[in-house]
Amino acid sequence: MSSKLISFTPGDNINGVPGVRDRDMSLKLYTGLSLLILVVIFTIQNVEIVQINFLMWNFSISRALMIFLVFSIGTLVGWTAAKHYSR
Repeated sequence: MSSKLISFTPGDNINGVPGVRDRDMSLKLYTGLSLLILVVIFTIQNVEIVQINFLMWNFSISRALMIFLVFSIGTLVGWTAAKHYSR
Protein backbone atom coordinates (compact mmCIF):
# COMPACT_ATOMS: atom_id res chain seq x y z
CA MET A 1 0.00 0.00 0.00
CA SER A 2 1.48 3.34 -1.00
CA SER A 3 0.34 6.75 0.07
CA LYS A 4 0.97 9.96 -1.80
CA LEU A 5 1.25 13.32 -0.15
CA ILE A 6 -0.26 16.22 -2.00
CA SER A 7 1.12 19.65 -1.29
CA PHE A 8 0.04 22.99 -2.63
CA THR A 9 2.10 26.10 -3.06
CA PRO A 10 0.58 29.61 -2.77
CA GLY A 11 0.22 29.90 -6.58
CA ASP A 12 -1.67 26.61 -6.96
CA ASN A 13 -5.41 26.63 -7.33
CA ILE A 14 -7.45 23.52 -6.73
CA ASN A 15 -10.02 24.65 -9.30
CA GLY A 16 -7.56 24.06 -12.12
CA VAL A 17 -6.69 27.64 -13.01
CA PRO A 18 -3.05 28.15 -12.08
CA GLY A 19 -2.07 31.39 -10.43
CA VAL A 20 -5.56 32.93 -10.17
CA ARG A 21 -5.74 32.70 -6.40
CA ASP A 22 -2.25 34.12 -6.11
CA ARG A 23 -3.17 37.17 -8.24
CA ASP A 24 -6.38 37.71 -6.26
CA MET A 25 -4.52 37.56 -2.96
CA SER A 26 -1.85 39.93 -4.27
CA LEU A 27 -4.51 42.41 -5.42
CA LYS A 28 -6.24 42.26 -2.03
CA LEU A 29 -2.93 42.59 -0.21
CA TYR A 30 -1.80 45.59 -2.27
CA THR A 31 -5.22 47.25 -1.95
CA GLY A 32 -5.26 46.72 1.80
CA LEU A 33 -1.71 48.01 2.24
CA SER A 34 -2.47 51.06 0.06
CA LEU A 35 -5.55 51.89 2.13
CA LEU A 36 -3.58 51.42 5.34
CA ILE A 37 -0.88 53.80 4.12
CA LEU A 38 -3.54 56.39 3.18
CA VAL A 39 -5.16 56.10 6.62
CA VAL A 40 -1.79 56.56 8.34
CA ILE A 41 -1.03 59.65 6.21
CA PHE A 42 -4.51 61.05 6.92
CA THR A 43 -4.08 60.48 10.65
CA ILE A 44 -0.64 62.09 10.74
CA GLN A 45 -1.96 65.17 8.91
CA ASN A 46 -5.02 65.57 11.17
CA VAL A 47 -3.65 65.28 14.69
CA GLU A 48 -4.84 68.70 15.82
CA ILE A 49 -7.23 68.79 18.72
CA VAL A 50 -10.61 70.34 17.91
CA GLN A 51 -13.23 71.61 20.31
CA ILE A 52 -16.66 70.00 19.87
CA ASN A 53 -19.74 71.79 21.21
CA PHE A 54 -22.96 69.80 21.05
CA LEU A 55 -26.00 71.05 22.96
CA MET A 56 -24.69 71.34 26.51
CA TRP A 57 -21.64 69.09 26.10
CA ASN A 58 -18.17 70.39 25.30
CA PHE A 59 -15.18 68.16 24.65
CA SER A 60 -11.87 68.11 22.82
CA ILE A 61 -10.92 65.33 20.44
CA SER A 62 -8.45 64.66 17.63
CA ARG A 63 -9.76 65.76 14.24
CA ALA A 64 -8.91 62.36 12.67
CA LEU A 65 -10.72 60.51 15.47
CA MET A 66 -13.76 62.76 15.09
CA ILE A 67 -13.93 62.15 11.34
CA PHE A 68 -13.57 58.39 11.94
CA LEU A 69 -16.37 58.41 14.54
CA VAL A 70 -18.71 60.41 12.29
CA PHE A 71 -17.94 58.09 9.36
CA SER A 72 -18.53 55.00 11.52
CA ILE A 73 -21.84 56.30 12.86
CA GLY A 74 -22.98 57.21 9.33
CA THR A 75 -22.01 53.76 8.04
CA LEU A 76 -23.85 52.06 10.89
CA VAL A 77 -26.98 54.17 10.34
CA GLY A 78 -26.88 53.55 6.57
CA TRP A 79 -26.36 49.81 7.01
CA THR A 80 -29.18 49.59 9.57
CA ALA A 81 -31.55 51.61 7.37
CA ALA A 82 -30.72 49.47 4.33
CA LYS A 83 -31.41 46.28 6.30
CA HIS A 84 -34.64 47.70 7.70
CA TYR A 85 -36.06 49.04 4.43
CA SER A 86 -35.00 46.08 2.27
CA ARG A 87 -37.50 43.78 4.02
